[in-house]
Amino acid sequence: MRSPQKLLEDLEQGSISMKDQKFNLEFCDVYKYPDEIKEHFIFILNQICDNFGWENILSIILYGSTARGELSYTIKNGKLDIFSDYELEVIYKNKIPRHRMDNLKKNLQKLSSQIKNPLFHVDITYNTKWSFWLKARLDRRIAIYETKKNGIILYGENFLKKLPEITLKNLDMGNTNELTLIRLWMQLLFIPKNVIIGNPSKYEVEILKYFLARNSLEILTIFLPNQGILLPTYKDRVRYFSQKYKKFSYVFPEDFHVFLNECYNVKKTLHYNLSLKDYYQNMLEGYLCLLEYLLGAEKVSSDLFERAEKVSEILYSGKKDFLKDNSLSKYRRIRREFRMWKNRPFGKLPLIWLFRDKRPYILGFLLNMHMFLFNELFEKKEKVNFLENANRFMAKFSNINLKIQNDIQGWSKLRERFIKFMSYWLYNDPFYVYSIRREMF
Repeated sequence: MRSPQKLLEDLEQGSISMKDQKFNLEFCDVYKYPDEIKEHFIFILNQICDNFGWENILSIILYGSTARGELSYTIKNGKLDIFSDYELEVIYKNKIPRHRMDNLKKNLQKLSSQIKNPLFHVDITYNTKWSFWLKARLDRRIAIYETKKNGIILYGENFLKKLPEITLKNLDMGNTNELTLIRLWMQLLFIPKNVIIGNPSKYEVEILKYFLARNSLEILTIFLPNQGILLPTYKDRVRYFSQKYKKFSYVFPEDFHVFLNECYNVKKTLHYNLSLKDYYQNMLEGYLCLLEYLLGAEKVSSDLFERAEKVSEILYSGKKDFLKDNSLSKYRRIRREFRMWKNRPFGKLPLIWLFRDKRPYILGFLLNMHMFLFNELFEKKEKVNFLENANRFMAKFSNINLKIQNDIQGWSKLRERFIKFMSYWLYNDPFYVYSIRREMF
């Protein structure tokens, strides 16, 4: 068996042999992924097993777009570029020494750095047998449903069988609706700096177009379960919506299915048929329609800006019924918030902060940040209050009120402070975001 260092050298030299395959990598052939992707997984899996100890690994699960056959990649001039990430879950018996985990992360980072695209990274979740058992007993998120339906056992025991059967009756709808926050957050995080200042390269525009399309696809992940429809892949959701689009015309524009099919085409082929403005505007339109639906708000007009103001007012009132999640999701969130309150990364917080649901305010902040940037890049309308609104929302969820100017520098200052906040609030790790966010952003 090759040492980890030897595997890394072979990967860099392109000399890994398919004979090294001790794992279930049939999905690479089923989905016709190039050999280089298979080599990536040989390397990743050897790294995991060598650093944890082969006898210590119970199971390794692949989930996400790679497992669904929806991995976004291209090969230009013989060079592989990947726009998605690899998502794996490792179930193990015993913890490993810190230096071994550091070695694993370091070598996986070297793999990530070989891929040009800054959206690519290797995302691994680690669980003991006990923590996985707890997840199987209590976790009813839509992510668990997707893993159960689409996940692939790469090595070890089939722990997918231990996951619960999730249906519309037991699905955590609050967590599903919370994806509105997560996807608008990820979109804000991965906007290239040169786009913001008005001097992007062609590649940076392509990356932003891709991510706008990819995040637009999640609108159906959220909306369809609210309509009593639970489907496991983007392909299934877009197909269903396209067949029934007239039924949903009271929520979305009647031609919205055309845009969603374009987004799925982008996800699969990385070919773009719309302008950057069109992708951004349609994404904002889709999420505004979704929020109006979830909040029970009437469309005050056809104007995107007026509607965003109305939705912001409702979110600022603290309306949160649509975000009611199950006990496990709530417990995880409260535990992270208690650590923030105790450790004071942003200074002392009042006790009442612990009892305030921050999610409506975070969602309002994200909506206003996107509306401001869209206006700044494309519309140039005067007398819009989106940045001022964003700052008011930030004061609600973080107890911080920054002094900013109503310009792109003020927007950037708010974004950087928000990224720091989310590092603690969402990930409980001040370094995680910066580990996946490359210099382009």
